[in-house]
Amino acid sequence: TGPFTFVEYVPQTKLELAKNPNFWGTDADGNQLPYLDGILFQFYPEPTARTTAIQTGNADWIEYVPAADVEILRADPNLQIIGGLSNNFRTIYLNATRPPFDNKLVRQAVSYAIDEQAIVDLALFGTGGVASTGTTVPVGQFYAIESSPYNGRDVERAKELLAEAGFADGFEFELYVTSTYDFLRTPAEIIQSNLAEIGVTVNIVAEDWNVYLPKVLENDFTATILGESGQSDPDDFLYDVFRTGGGGNLGLYSNAELDALLDQGRQVADQDERKAIYLQAQELILDEAPQVFLFHSAQYEALRSNVMGFEHFPNTSYLGFRTTWLE
Repeated sequence: TGPFTFVEYVPQTKLELAKNPNFWGTDADGNQLPYLDGILFQFYPEPTARTTAIQTGNADWIEYVPAADVEILRADPNLQIIGGLSNNFRTIYLNATRPPFDNKLVRQAVSYAIDEQAIVDLALFGTGGVASTGTTVPVGQFYAIESSPYNGRDVERAKELLAEAGFADGFEFELYVTSTYDFLRTPAEIIQSNLAEIGVTVNIVAEDWNVYLPKVLENDFTATILGESGQSDPDDFLYDVFRTGGGGNLGLYSNAELDALLDQGRQVADQDERKAIYLQAQELILDEAPQVFLFHSAQYEALRSNVMGFEHFPNTSYLGFRTTWLE
């Protein structure tokens, strides 16, 4: 039923799609969609390679424009930059089954020590997102909690909590990241610097996405920077991510009280009642600190000037290719 059909996939090299002549969609004038005869996706694992490809014309369109290059590409008369904030979250997943992150006080200490605004300003060059002020639910949404004890750094409080947890002299851990997506990699150095101030040594290990992701999905990490995109309902942002056994609960966190609240949220239709439930759930999540909430990222696409009709969707869907054509 989609606008394109599968032709060929070569892992880490290319994905080829062809126009579906039986697609049901038409434009406002009754013309058959899609306009394109096909799409060839080529894989550029390095952010700089994606930027070079669009600048030189080797690509007509790229996703995930590196934050460092947004303004550079925007100034290029041969290119268009579209996009903006998307429905997503980016956090540090802490493996709650591995010491020392099986200790709530340690998780809280790390949350107090990290400067989320500095990550947005420095690692994301001020264009790559907005700092988290609550949980995984983006700021400004109806169900979002607007206040967090971790808003603004509190290094002294972080040190107090570490001492209370028995780690007055700090500890050492591995922060596992992917080298493929800059917005998931560049925050690591700031996190490393922040935590050094409370005596915690962070060893950064970066691997390509096709190596990184299988390990993370098997919960084979102590801490990692990741997130999810495309959500709309608060259940999308919270249930699978924090409920015991949830597929997105990569840190294996478990809390019976939170499970009950998340289950209850699925059973209530009234918006105000649901909001009260989800605010209570988020208060508990902030207290338990199973993740460190960093930012909600912006996603930009860069297009050559002859690419027409592509529309950016905040849920990061590429439905816009249905109405795209080349001049």
